[in-house]
Amino acid sequence: MRRLGVASAAIAAVAMVAPACFPQGQCDGVFTEYCAAGDPNCQGHIVSATQWESGPISGKWLSFGPEGLYLIHLRDAQTGQVLSGTTLQTIGYVGAVETPDTIGNNYAPCAGNLCEFTDNDSSSFYVRNDTCSTEFFRFVVTLDPATASISDGGAE
Repeated sequence: MRRLGVASAAIAAVAMVAPACFPQGQCDGVFTEYCAAGDPNCQGHIVSATQWESGPISGKWLSFGPEGLYLIHLRDAQTGQVLSGTTLQTIGYVGAVETPDTIGNNYAPCAGNLCEFTDNDSSSFYVRNDTCSTEFFRFVVTLDPATASISDGGAE
């Protein structure tokens, strides 16, 4: 039993110092700003006075490369309006293909290193894919009804 404990400790020590991505440089991430004013790729949609989605569940999801970092604005692609307020909840979904809501494919709630959320402000948030895999994502943000508002957006 003691040998198993020593072996486990040795494996854990190697895992903590070994790089997660091989070869070095394979996971150099890219910064992408999504749904900023004038973004032609924006599929964002203000669903209601308190909810925004990055795109339809049945549409094409965002490609999210290894170590990628997104700055996502809560802008509606059709109207240019921006939803802002205090965030109550940000939910990420992840799939292995661009249209995971199709027959033969699937998706799941995003968790762990696949979706690291940071620096939420009233109308945007950052999210990082801290893995070495390319995935496809969809986000749904819900704001506090007491603080939520919709503005014409203008240039940010």
